[in-house]
Amino acid sequence: MTLSPTSQHHHPQTSIDIINISTDFGPTTPPSASPESEQQLSTFMIEVRNRLARLETAHVEIERLKTALAESEAARQALEAQLAAATGTATSLAPKPSSSRPPPATTTTTTASASVSTTCTNATSVTPSSPGNQLSFASVVASNVDAKRKKKPAARPPPPPSVSKASATLARLFAPQSDIPYGYQFIYFATPVRRSLSELRRLVQGVVLNNSRVLDIQYPVQNVISFLVHNDYVLTVTKAMHLHGRGCSPLIDFDPCDPINLKDPKLASLSPDLRVQKAIEVKSLRSLSFVRRFVRISVAHSFLLYDRINQAQFNAILKEEMLARSSSSAAAKPRSPSSDQERLAKKQRLSYLGYLLHHDAETASLLAYAVSPTLSATEDLEMSESSDN
Repeated sequence: MTLSPTSQHHHPQTSIDIINISTDFGPTTPPSASPESEQQLSTFMIEVRNRLARLETAHVEIERLKTALAESEAARQALEAQLAAATGTATSLAPKPSSSRPPPATTTTTTASASVSTTCTNATSVTPSSPGNQLSFASVVASNVDAKRKKKPAARPPPPPSVSKASATLARLFAPQSDIPYGYQFIYFATPVRRSLSELRRLVQGVVLNNSRVLDIQYPVQNVISFLVHNDYVLTVTKAMHLHGRGCSPLIDFDPCDPINLKDPKLASLSPDLRVQKAIEVKSLRSLSFVRRFVRISVAHSFLLYDRINQAQFNAILKEEMLARSSSSAAAKPRSPSSDQERLAKKQRLSYLGYLLHHDAETASLLAYAVSPTLSATEDLEMSESSDN
């Protein structure tokens, strides 16, 4: 069979290069015009039909792989939904078991379908299928949540005292007993300027005095300031004030219980005895309300020996301190009250101790705590100035 030039014109000789394709689809170039072209053409047509058959087989395999991939994707989404549901119910007390299971993936003979089926099978084995598994999963989640919670830092221990303060404390504890009588007393100094108690505390510390041994600072009158210290610390305070205060000396003839020192106009109508009682209350009882708790009983006992308070007042202070110490050691520390509540409580305690001079404990408590007194601006300032900063 001989090809005409027209046939050669419509079927030009072409060359197709296939790169990086492992599948051999046979010859793609028709035979050239030659005496043996008829036999070559029949061979070429057979190869073309074989190639078309292989293409159809590849197309069927591709469609099968697409179907397997779609089924695998559906199984993956079902597993993700079950995992999300199990995580959401992990924190509940009675988690419900999962009722739906993902459809199994179609297994194929190809490498791609086999790998997808293996992945789906492994994911299905992890999915909880019984209440026992879900409870263990919930416990694992709860333990992870507890582990992620931040732990509160432990309270730091108090810093150790300085060497000088520790040495002074040891010297007082183990030194031979002196001839100075036991007790506490007030030292009075004249001052032309009235300063805040916090500033006075800084000044006391600045002149190398132990601030913790100055138990209370008050203004009994406008231009007089008092320091409550132990008897064995009086000489130290007097020397420091004389050295750093330009020769200032304590007031020897000042009497804080003199009714003249009560400048409050509300007390002008009281009798002299009641005015003296009020002066004692303002001085001694207020000092007992503001000294540090660990020395309050000791100071109260000293005031009892010097007749600044009576036995009923001392018993009330002792009972209050013992109750406060036992409650603080047995229970957690209560929430600290506000400054207004604290001042009101101190004022009620002062009233209670003052009523004990002429009434029994039950009547004094009824008079002091039955009706809460209202703090005025003057009393509020007076109470804050008498506090131990």
